[in-house]
Amino acid sequence: MASSSSSVASHFPERTSAPSPRKAVTTSLSKWTLHGLLLTDLWMEPLHARSRTRERLGHIDFGMLLPPIRAFVYCVMIPYLCYPIALVNLYGFYRCAETMVFPKYYKHQRYSDRVMYGVQKRVYNPQLKRILETQIDDVQEIEHALQVVGATRNQFVDDPLHRGTAYFVIEQRIMKAEAVFTGENWAWAFISDTCRYITPLLFAYLFHPSCKRMTVDLRLWWQGRLQWRQVRHPGLNFFKSYKEYNQVMRRINIVKPAPKGSQPWSKNL
Repeated sequence: MASSSSSVASHFPERTSAPSPRKAVTTSLSKWTLHGLLLTDLWMEPLHARSRTRERLGHIDFGMLLPPIRAFVYCVMIPYLCYPIALVNLYGFYRCAETMVFPKYYKHQRYSDRVMYGVQKRVYNPQLKRILETQIDDVQEIEHALQVVGATRNQFVDDPLHRGTAYFVIEQRIMKAEAVFTGENWAWAFISDTCRYITPLLFAYLFHPSCKRMTVDLRLWWQGRLQWRQVRHPGLNFFKSYKEYNQVMRRINIVKPAPKGSQPWSKNL
């Protein structure tokens, strides 16, 4: 146990350093409440962000889906919030990039001494004239199958002692935890950072046209030239019918045709 812990410590030198001054802030943020989940975490998480690559997650971080969903809901309710949300999350991703720990090449033995075997047995039944395949769970028969196949893997080998019997052996080696972190776990941690802070940035691009249309409509409503029901709000217009929505989208772009018989002023030039 001591040798394994020392190897892990040598592979992650940033863990042996002094505790970070942000530890108290991180501990306070870890105790989430419903009020924080719905409101205050919207800006507190990016302001105190820390890259997930500094942690050995060992699993897919499904919590990374909460910030984009929360940002999307607020942008649908008030489209103008997409700009401050994008700025705050841009700062959060900057903090993640600043505290990111890049994967290091693992120079030691990647796989442990533990090996797992999967054995498949194929037997020909002359009475049924069929080949029956079963998975072997008995330890003694697994040892016998390993003696039959020898160093051969991933293909059937006939048993010389039993006619019509063949064994198929699959060997799976177990990778060490510190070696796994350099690849798959680091990738999931980076995906978590990207999904948490880059996806809300995309909402500023998606809701920018809605904000421009809504600005025009609010200006017309303030001037008394438009009813509030005709404001092109991305959330309220979602509940309109197709006909009402198309009328709302076309009501500014309608141009009255020129009266019949009118001719351009430059005709006689």
